Amino acid sequence: MWWQDMNGSACVLQQDDHDGQQATGILHNFIMKVRRKARKVPFFLLLMVMTSFFHAGHCVWSFNPMPLQVYLLSVKNPKDVICGYQDLSPSQRKICEDHEDQVTSVGEGVKMAIAECQHQFQYRRWNCSVPKHDGRRLLIRITNQDTREAAFTYAITSAAVVWALARACAEGNFSKDECSCSRERRPDSLKEDYMWGGCGDNIIVGTNFSKRFLDEEENDNLQKADRQGNQQVIKDRALMNSHNNEVGRLIVAKLSVIECKCHGVSGSCNLKTCWRQLSEFREIGNKLHDKYDAAVSVYSGREDGLLKLFRKKVTRSYIKRDIMAKPGPDEMVYLKPSPNFCYRNDRLGIYGPKGRKCIKGSPGTDGCNILCCDRGYTSKWVTVEKRCKCKFKWCCKVTCKKCLSRVMEHTCN
Repeated sequence: MWWQDMNGSACVLQQDDHDGQQATGILHNFIMKVRRKARKVPFFLLLMVMTSFFHAGHCVWSFNPMPLQVYLLSVKNPKDVICGYQDLSPSQRKICEDHEDQVTSVGEGVKMAIAECQHQFQYRRWNCSVPKHDGRRLLIRITNQDTREAAFTYAITSAAVVWALARACAEGNFSKDECSCSRERRPDSLKEDYMWGGCGDNIIVGTNFSKRFLDEEENDNLQKADRQGNQQVIKDRALMNSHNNEVGRLIVAKLSVIECKCHGVSGSCNLKTCWRQLSEFREIGNKLHDKYDAAVSVYSGREDGLLKLFRKKVTRSYIKRDIMAKPGPDEMVYLKPSPNFCYRNDRLGIYGPKGRKCIKGSPGTDGCNILCCDRGYTSKWVTVEKRCKCKFKWCCKVTCKKCLSRVMEHTCN
């Protein structure tokens, strides 16, 4: 029998011969019992159990594929996330081959989209979770339903791809033949005594590449639907996804700002150089969240022989009911109502509110009553570690201590 002393050293506990013989007999009986049981177990199950003990404490066998966000955040080369996906269209595969560096930035954009989506919806019933059965589906297609959640997924992904590419161009991550600093013409609103130059984020190149790569999937789906006959559901979804991709791109462009830098002796600012710069991606995520809340329900119809999207319900009094109104270019659109996120549905990737953190007493969507679907919540004291007593040291460093505090945490039942 083994035991450990206070220093953690392994020691042997001496036993007399009688105890040793008794222990040997018990061990022999146990082994024989296991062997009899093992004959009734299929071989491959035994192999799974045995191999699981030799993988750093984790089972190497699993019937559940890795959740997508875990896969995306764990790969070393973001390009492999995209180009390794087996369902890429021929056009997308050609882009992967011809533009390896840009596709790497697409992968970085995908990571940004996941992080921002989960931040924006951390206190909503839908919290941007990834269905386990979707595995490594292309570009975080978090839901395969035609709902407003799918609309946000496509819009935030498209916006993140534009953002990542535009910034990478300005930082010189690509060859000059492919892209560099923005060559956007001087805005008319810029003061005459300001110089237009610097190295602006290349939003134009980011937007064009996003259109080529992301919308190519929807264009291929439309062509396949036409060849296969009446595939209206596929056509409608392709139109919806393309529209929401464009919403994301438009928001990035609209929220970009003109940044200026002063020049002159001793900072006199006699001259200013200005350029176009992306806004922080958090600001873009906030705006897209607002668009999600105001998303428009649509249906497909024909106009001048072309399939287009139209509003399902017209609520504005100045629009006649007999006129088919189109959604605005910066309005998110969806085809189907959202499912009930209060009930677990593994097929749709809905896990329900159980275990989610909520804020007691809040009247908003982060409140325990709303977030927990009126099923109650559990409160408990937990110890959290926070930064505290921060001091600025010249120059230029901030040092903080770590403090422990007790807080009340509320989780949904």
